[in-house]
Amino acid sequence: MAFNSPIALTNKNILFCFVGIIVIFVVTDYFLLNQLVSEKIIKNESFDFLSSNVTDKCQFTDPLMQSALERVKSESCRQSLKDVYCQVLDSNVELENSCSDFDKTKLNKFVGCFDDSPSGFLLTGYHYNFPKTNAPDLCVQTCFRSAYELAGLKSGKHCFCGDSTDLKKGLEVDESICRSLSCPGNANLTCGGIKSTAVISTGLAKIERPMPEFIPLPDDIETRKRVKILFVLQLNGRNSRQVTRMIRTIYSRDHFYLVHVDQRQNFMFSEMKELQKLFEKKKLFNFKVTENRFATIWGGSTLLTMFLQTIKDSLTSLGWNDWDYVLNMSESDMPLLSLEELEHNLALNNGFSSM
Repeated sequence: MAFNSPIALTNKNILFCFVGIIVIFVVTDYFLLNQLVSEKIIKNESFDFLSSNVTDKCQFTDPLMQSALERVKSESCRQSLKDVYCQVLDSNVELENSCSDFDKTKLNKFVGCFDDSPSGFLLTGYHYNFPKTNAPDLCVQTCFRSAYELAGLKSGKHCFCGDSTDLKKGLEVDESICRSLSCPGNANLTCGGIKSTAVISTGLAKIERPMPEFIPLPDDIETRKRVKILFVLQLNGRNSRQVTRMIRTIYSRDHFYLVHVDQRQNFMFSEMKELQKLFEKKKLFNFKVTENRFATIWGGSTLLTMFLQTIKDSLTSLGWNDWDYVLNMSESDMPLLSLEELEHNLALNNGFSSM
């Protein structure tokens, strides 16, 4: 007795089945390919919108910008970063200043022309050399960011910053003397004279910079005021000998020392781990090298992340929670005061932050 199957497996049926599979594959592949192409077009259109001619014209010479571009992992993010950077440069974006020490009516106001040849430089703050880009706006903004009251243009390329007290030693001369040299950044403007400085206001009021008062140690050093300090040593590079010298000057059983080494600096990390072992052999457990490491690029976002994580580690996993001050130091730092003097002066101002 023959077995009657619901679908006879004839050559014709097998052929139809095979053709059906091919059709499904082709249709699916075509659909997915269209989706990918559409997404690609959308992405390219968005980049065309962002990547204007501005991006092609501007140069990425700023060190911080170059560092940011090197750290970006995707091309889309890199392109977006370039677009924003170039558009900001092109549109000359400025933030409205609402600081109480700033008077907008005095911004870019010409103060006078001063002959400073007898005494050297008239303004005694920062000195910048802009051989290709110097102009009044650039110099004023540069000195403004440095929190100076005045900006001074001299010899075309020089930009000086200072305060009104500097003008007392200068001799004011005719304004025309400060118009003898054109600006490298704008030939239609003048940037002082060879021996004269054109002084312009940045709009800032004079900012007092009070120096902290140093209190010497008492005659009996043991009666000095004391505090407990958490030293956060943020290390980079390979100069472990310098770090060792620094630690000798600040180490005490009374304080805590938590070391963070940049995650790319394995030599320094191994040297600090060996130093930790030496402390522990002497039964000293207030010196620790953290295993939570970050790439601590100066000015990068990971710098704050590292610091917060380090403080968290000191309070939680290490149980160091009775310190009064945090003192952040790098491998290039060296204290000017002795540890006893530092303790004494911090203790006299306990409860106040020292920046």
